[in-house]
Amino acid sequence: MARVLVLVGLFAVSQLSACKGCGRNAHDVVAPGADAIERTIEVPPPVDEKDAEAILIETEGDFTLAGSLYRPRDPAAPLVVLLHQIGSSRAEWKGVRERLAAAGDMAFVAIDLRGHGASTKRASVEVPLAAFTSADFAVMPSDTARVLDWVRQKSRLTPRAIAIVGSSIGATMAIMQAARDRDVRAVVAISPGRDYKGLDIVESLETLGTRPTFAVASKGDSFSAEAVALIGRLNDNSRTVVVEGSVHGVKLFHDNPRLLPEIAGWLRAYLAAGASP
Repeated sequence: MARVLVLVGLFAVSQLSACKGCGRNAHDVVAPGADAIERTIEVPPPVDEKDAEAILIETEGDFTLAGSLYRPRDPAAPLVVLLHQIGSSRAEWKGVRERLAAAGDMAFVAIDLRGHGASTKRASVEVPLAAFTSADFAVMPSDTARVLDWVRQKSRLTPRAIAIVGSSIGATMAIMQAARDRDVRAVVAISPGRDYKGLDIVESLETLGTRPTFAVASKGDSFSAEAVALIGRLNDNSRTVVVEGSVHGVKLFHDNPRLLPEIAGWLRAYLAAGASP
């Protein structure tokens, strides 16, 4: 059975003591469900990164995904695909990518999900996230497959191993793609959800089996903490971590500075040789 660890970040205690409503229980701090999550999201500013190559990827339904490719020295170096949370953009990954890159030579592809950032046009029509229907969310997981197809066919990369790192709805997309694609060696799910925007991960988790999965959420983010517990129950080869606090997505790394180095080491071990870290 996967282990569930409770890590106390360097700043968690001070944040909890200062938070509004500290006397309430965890479910009061962050109510479970998508609406509570979306109210906490801050859209990161665009990032000007001179080491990134701008890429465009066509998807099902005529959306064009804008993204960034960070090319490694070795074309066969492992590839990490980064999928951001809802209401955000690929810019949220800047600090995370830099820390992961320090773990060794890796390729990175970060995209703006459809309806986000620079990926808001269906053909020539602007379709922002606010206009999305359930049908739009239902097709989003297929975008991850298109990203990997683009890598294999057009990037001039031949990655010997692939991992997908996703935050919130990006974690859902990561799990679903890994279940369909045996080339995906490892998954990192940051603040996942069991059934987010109608995308249920249970069947995908059952298909995924014991594929290496690192899942993390904060205790007060009960919607995601419950999904992390589910991943632990269904995958004996998962690493499940619950930290103190109530933040969601990549903000977990700000409050828990030991967490990102741990994920980087875990990824390095699996992508390098497929051995258990």
